[in-house]
Order: sequence, then C-alpha cells, then structure tokens
Amino acid sequence: MTISDQEKKTRQAQWFAVAAFSTIALVAMTSNFEGGSIKNENKAVKWAVSAVSLALVFSSLAVFASILLRDKFINTPMEGGLALFTFGFWIAVIPAIMKPDNNLAVLSYSGGIANSNLYFFSWAAFVTSLFIFFSYLKQFFAGQSEAADTNRRCSTLMWGALLATSFVVMIAASRQYEAVDCTNNANTIDQTFDDKCKRIKFGISLGCISAVIALVWVAVTMCLFKGRWGNWIDAFLVWLLLIFWTCGISYITFDQAKAPGFTLGDLYFFTWGSWALNVFMAMQGLYNLFNGGETTEEEPKPDEKDKAAVEADVENPAAPEKEPSETDA
Repeated sequence: MTISDQEKKTRQAQWFAVAAFSTIALVAMTSNFEGGSIKNENKAVKWAVSAVSLALVFSSLAVFASILLRDKFINTPMEGGLALFTFGFWIAVIPAIMKPDNNLAVLSYSGGIANSNLYFFSWAAFVTSLFIFFSYLKQFFAGQSEAADTNRRCSTLMWGALLATSFVVMIAASRQYEAVDCTNNANTIDQTFDDKCKRIKFGISLGCISAVIALVWVAVTMCLFKGRWGNWIDAFLVWLLLIFWTCGISYITFDQAKAPGFTLGDLYFFTWGSWALNVFMAMQGLYNLFNGGETTEEEPKPDEKDKAAVEADVENPAAPEKEPSETDA
C-alpha cells in the first residue's frame, strides 16, 4: 500500500524520536555507574546497556535510510525489519530496566522512580517503536485497498498499545505480589494487608484479561473482520474493557493504605494509561459504529469506469457516422 508524502514525513519523525529517546535512556543509564564503568555492574545491567545500544543502532540506521532513501525505505520490508528489531529489543530490555532489583529506573524498596530520565525516556522509546511497528503491519495487511478501513484507521494501533499497557500492569502487579509476599501471609489477620493483596490480584487478573483480549482482537482485525460486524464487536469489547478499567483505576490507584498503585510507578502510570486508551477507543468505536459502515458493493472508481467504458467500445464499436454525399446535399 502506497502512503502519502505527509505520512512518510511523519514516519521519519517517529524514527528520529526513537533514536533520540534511546540515546537519552542510554546516557541516563550509564551516567549512574560506579566509577563511570560498566565492568562492576551485574549481568542484568550489562544486558540492558547492550540491548538499548542495539536498539539505538537500528533506529539510527532507520533515520539515515528515511532521509537518504525515503521512497525506497518507508513502508518497505527493509523498514519492517528494522522496526521489528528495534521494537523487539525494547520489549526484551524494558523488564530489566524496570525491575526493582536492578536499581536502574525503579527503587528496589518502594517501587518508585529512581532515575526519571531513564524511566520516562525508556517507556517513550518503547511506545514510539511499538507505534512504528504496528503502523507498518497495518499498512502491510491493508494491501492495495486504500479506503478499506478509513473510519477505523487507528483501531489496530490502539489495540496494540492497549496490549502493551495491559501487559505492563500485569507484570508490575505480579512483582508487587512477590514483594509484599501475599502468598506466605495469606492467613494474616491484618485486614488492610489482606485488602491490598486482593487489589494486587485484581490488577494481575485485569492486566492479563485485557492483554489476551487485545492480542486476539489485533490478530483477528488484521486478517478477518472488516465492515459493520467488525465495528459492532470492536465497540462491545472496548466498552466491556472500559468498565473493567474504570473499576481498576479506583481499585488500584485510590486509597493510600490499600492501593498497590497509589505511588508513582509502572502500576500507577499504566493503569491510568490503559483507562485513557479505552476512553479514546470507546469514543472512536461509537463513531465507527454509527458513521463508519461500509456498503457491500463499492462503487467503481472514476478511472475504473473509464476503463470499463473503453473496453465496451472495443467489444461493440459504434457504427461510423456516414459522411454526407452530394446527393444528400
């Protein structure tokens, strides 16, 4: 599927953003090493530095290719490969950066933010690389039909983003479950502690269910569903998840003593991020449902009409006009 010059410029800016965010994250990570050397760091930290460095290399190559070979790079398998590697390395390294035991972006004792630049710019690079990757996939599966999903152009990207945020909520809640040690204290008489463990379990379940639904629906919408039935199912799933996430933000982020996501951290940001995505998707779903229906038979494009008319003339040529003769005159 061909894309416009404006979309190419946007993709070029996105690649530049990934490279810039990766650079800032790498500098923020390495600037806090003891003695300024990585030799004294553990394997997890060394892996994080290596992975971010590789993500920076791939995104930088994409930036140069998008500038020097824009028409031959944007929306081609070459870009898809770089998008896959960049996004893949950020998927692999984010858990190491955000793991409290590594003391990189998150504090080990409270789960709060230890390195703001590393924390925010790592997530920014991850989200932007995710957006590029899903944009490429959407255009790849769209084929040659430019208007097939005109009213749902952001649906796949939003579902992909919800998949990522839900997965982070599940992982962050799981880590809190281990840190609080809810398993060994299941029979405690402390009601506050018991309520907090219940909320953590709710966060794990909510993140897992939302991630599974998003993953399945992304695969289905890419390959199968189009048109009004797809809009109905999409709207139903979005509004169902919106109800769950509305309960989630109140249950996970409110009440200082009991809420596992009350303090700033992964659980707080991504619970609210998932809810915000659902709100946007719910509004977009309503619009698609009532204004984005597709007809079963598409009207031929003007050039197709002209081509059909020419072919009809060739098959049934009209009789030539008779020139007036002297007798007729």
